[in-house]
Amino acid sequence: MTSSSNCNKMSLVQTFLCIVFSFGSCFAGSRTLKYAKSSLDISGDLLEQTSAETHILCVDKCSKDDNVDASLRCNAVRYNALDKSCELVLSRGCEAPAAALQAHWTIYRLTNDAPRGWSRLGSRWYYVSTTFTAWSQAADNCMAHNAHLTGISSAQENNYIYNLLSASDVWSATNAIWVGGYVASFTEGVPTWEWHNRESWSYENFADPSLHDGADNEHCLHVDATSWDDYPCSSKLRYVCERN
Repeated sequence: MTSSSNCNKMSLVQTFLCIVFSFGSCFAGSRTLKYAKSSLDISGDLLEQTSAETHILCVDKCSKDDNVDASLRCNAVRYNALDKSCELVLSRGCEAPAAALQAHWTIYRLTNDAPRGWSRLGSRWYYVSTTFTAWSQAADNCMAHNAHLTGISSAQENNYIYNLLSASDVWSATNAIWVGGYVASFTEGVPTWEWHNRESWSYENFADPSLHDGADNEHCLHVDATSWDDYPCSSKLRYVCERN
């Protein structure tokens, strides 16, 4: 199946992923990923060695990697048509012609063509807004683009977002940016923080951990040039969206 028109005919097959070899659009549930056949072998980490009847199903396995750390998700595969071997890989670059592999192996990689204005880390896309709005409106704006206010689940993702913000020159216009953290509840005065995109709260970078108590109606999370802080949700700031 090698044409985008055929993808629409298969939309009722839950696990189907259609690959167009030049710049293919791949659809798996609500996730939209772009893969292409690669002429170079993969340099990176082997995440899983499994099997699949076709290269399409092999790539589908990669697309369903739900590691809570988006930067560690599968973004490429090696597939052997002879013995149906399927290798899921976290690619960190290309290092050798694919012809150097044994016969029957083919490489498929997540392509680099980003939606306009969005940047990618692993299988995630990020967008820095140019408008200022309250946290709830920022969340609505992200959802209108099939996204959420970004969660931050690792130091690597935190550093990537800070680098993205610096590259966007946002600090010349503001000293704080909305991300997806908010106080979901209180237990004996202690706040429970959650992410708008429902990732687990497994990493944090508060300037002073003792002060992110959600006091004074500061129930939403912003980042400044160095760290995180709670802030009144009605304040109007720029924001970062994240989507698969």
